Parts: sequence; structure tokens; C-alpha cells
Amino acid sequence: MKNTNATLILTEWNEFRNLDFDKYDELNGGKYFCDCRNIYNKQELTKKGFKTYR
Repeated sequence: MKNTNATLILTEWNEFRNLDFDKYDELNGGKYFCDCRNIYNKQELTKKGFKTYR
């Protein structure tokens, strides 16, 4: 997720269930986040500055 514009979650694999969003910010991850599996709370992502899509 380094130097990305957007992140899309398309799987329910456990590796993607507990992303470290502080580390994500350090890697300059994009602020567009599409959670197609409804793993993350949309309100929490919005609080962290993400523009969320489902």
C-alpha cells in the first residue's frame, strides 16, 4: 500500500482484517478506501480521514 491513491479490500482473508492505519499513513497510503467486504466500520475510517466507498 506504499504510495497508493486508493485501497480496495476485495477479500475476507484474515491478513486484511486488522490493518495498521498508523503504518498506512507512514507509507503515504491514499485516502480513498473501498471496503467491498464490509470488514471495517465506515464511520471510523471517515474519522481517520478516509473517503470511503462500498
